[in-house]
Amino acid sequence: MTNESLDKITIPIREEEMDVKRKWVQTGEINCHKEVLTEERTISVPVKREELIIEKKIIDADSPDQSTRTEITRIPLREERVDINKYTYDLEQVEVYKQEFNENQLVDAMLKKDILIIKTSGDADIN
Repeated sequence: MTNESLDKITIPIREEEMDVKRKWVQTGEINCHKEVLTEERTISVPVKREELIIEKKIIDADSPDQSTRTEITRIPLREERVDINKYTYDLEQVEVYKQEFNENQLVDAMLKKDILIIKTSGDADIN
């Protein structure tokens, strides 16, 4: 050991600083979708139809009471048919959006700091 190493001692004194950063983290997930429900409906719709009726009465002359016999012929002319037209209308509107809020958050951290403590004993002279 040389004399020079006993004359000078270097003690590093350190202190911690804080470097605060922010990062985005996923805190949840939301899935939005809509479902189409199907419902079968049965309704009674009154409809009309027309027929041409030809009624022929045949008289039996040979019969003692001259009885008649009737022949009916029905010819359909026209009828109403049910026509279904479906339409869509807006029931409600749902808006989905995200909103960003600014707020302050208090963060605690323990920081270390070195301090030099010198204890002397006897006749030590400190410069």
